[in-house]
Amino acid sequence: MKELTAYWKTALLILSLSVLMLCAKFFPKYCDKYTDKFYSRICDGVSKLTGRIPFALGEVLMFVGALAVVLCPIFLILLIFLHKKAKYRKFCAGFHKTVLMTLLCVVLIYMPTWYIPFSGTLLGEGTVARRDNFDNDQVGTLLRYSIEGANSAAEEIEIKEDGTVVFPDDEELHRKTVEAMKSLKDEYSRLAGYYPPVKRAMCSGILDHMGIGGYNYPFTMEPTINKYYDPLYLPFIEAHELAHHKGYYKENEANFLSMVALSESDDPFLRLSGFYQMYWYLIDEYNFPDDPSDEPYISERTEQIIDASTYILNQKYKSEPNAVDDSPQEVQQFISDVSDEGWDIQSEVLKENTYSGCVKLLLEYYYGKLY
Repeated sequence: MKELTAYWKTALLILSLSVLMLCAKFFPKYCDKYTDKFYSRICDGVSKLTGRIPFALGEVLMFVGALAVVLCPIFLILLIFLHKKAKYRKFCAGFHKTVLMTLLCVVLIYMPTWYIPFSGTLLGEGTVARRDNFDNDQVGTLLRYSIEGANSAAEEIEIKEDGTVVFPDDEELHRKTVEAMKSLKDEYSRLAGYYPPVKRAMCSGILDHMGIGGYNYPFTMEPTINKYYDPLYLPFIEAHELAHHKGYYKENEANFLSMVALSESDDPFLRLSGFYQMYWYLIDEYNFPDDPSDEPYISERTEQIIDASTYILNQKYKSEPNAVDDSPQEVQQFISDVSDEGWDIQSEVLKENTYSGCVKLLLEYYYGKLY
């Protein structure tokens, strides 16, 4: 029997290690311990290096990888016509082996930097007993709390005589968002420590068309967001991606931590951002009474600030060329179809840990505080 080459021995070793780490899902408590003790060191070490790069390195590597995968079948087709050329055969074999090894390494890297933290328990709190039976009155109480919080925050935001809302710049919002996340470190210890800059995606046009606000690159530890955001949504999406970056990879975890951190901030813009997001998630769960006369409502001042924020987003979108909007309808439909399929797969994987799952976490968090 022919002995395996060093290449295939390495490939089998990487694949074996990946399969071994795949078993982590059966040991969620150990995943928590890993995330608490070791993940943060990897995360901080890598992100301190990549954070110095002014663009999302992970996105560039993703484009290069996608191009390499697309070239694979093309080079194989050319091999049919160039199979007699020894140099091309050698090049083709080397190229495909490099792509295969790269894919195996990417999977291996994803295991300790995403899969194991994701396989841990909810919020890293172990298998604690959780309340999940809340009545409509409790949902209504929390909904009123979010509306009152949003309206109160709006009163502190400056609006000029001509109706112009004075929004902070992105750098100030990022700094305050990090401070808000760190304020929860006593309850959620992973939120302590270093926070990298949140980068803007070069493919924001495609992300916007797919309804994606942001993501993390586990192999470069770069939280990245869609650049088409409005000032009030910016703190929430940054906080959400930073929560993922700190090891809270389930979507309900990230939503919950973002809303709580922002709503408890001393900055009115952050509070309005957090409370307004909380409001939209709760309103889908609340069965309004037949007589809504006693129900709270978003104030005109709050609506004015929200409208001004949305206007800034629309102006930003119109001011820049968007290749997706200018592409043929068939291309746009293909992107939408891929997006729909991706969201369906994510929902199946996440199950109860989808974005809307944050409602139960919010209701549990405020139990004993509001009701």
